[in-house]
Amino acid sequence: MQGQLKKSRLISRISKERLGGYGYLDEQQLDSIIVKYLWNCALSESLYESLHWLEISLRNNIHTAASHVWGNSWLTNGQLLAPEQRLVDEALERLIKEGKKTNPEDITAALNFGFWTSLFRKDYEQKLRPILPRMFPYVTPASGRTRKIISDRLNTIRKFRNRVFHFEPIISYKPEIRYGEIKQAMEWMAPELIPFLELNCGFSAEFAKGDTHYVSEVKKILDLME
Repeated sequence: MQGQLKKSRLISRISKERLGGYGYLDEQQLDSIIVKYLWNCALSESLYESLHWLEISLRNNIHTAASHVWGNSWLTNGQLLAPEQRLVDEALERLIKEGKKTNPEDITAALNFGFWTSLFRKDYEQKLRPILPRMFPYVTPASGRTRKIISDRLNTIRKFRNRVFHFEPIISYKPEIRYGEIKQAMEWMAPELIPFLELNCGFSAEFAKGDTHYVSEVKKILDLME
């Protein structure tokens, strides 16, 4: 009875809803579900490095390319459409409120990944056409360097990134494929950064291990609740 109570408390601490994302939840399946949950957490954490490098590369490449064509103050000189301009204005307001610098580079750093991916929606087709080669100079073949292809790739990564950052289930989202897509997107912009990403990113090793290394330890912990 005491063991069941402890397990019920464990489930309530994490929540049935969250654990339910890893399969149907009952007492008989608790071991395997906790194993999947722990591995999912480890995989999510191991992807932070690659997502960091991608976001840094993306915003800096866009800012450099756009500055070359529209001037260094392109974020505030009328180049953006209303939804994106509103996000820039909000970022600028935050910087001012926090007493921080408001030069173009500071505004660039204050904008999130969702903002940068939104610049590749269809409404920006004409504006992007002359600067895509500067933003993504290493896309091969060059015919693959279109707004739609880049938008589709970045939005796939954005949705995956949101799951990672909120520790939602990613195992069924083929994280090994998403990791390859993140690296390829970086290669389109800044291939020289890939070795630094690989130096510190533990995703490949964590994915290769699988979840079996959690099984015995999880069983020990749950057995202690009996």
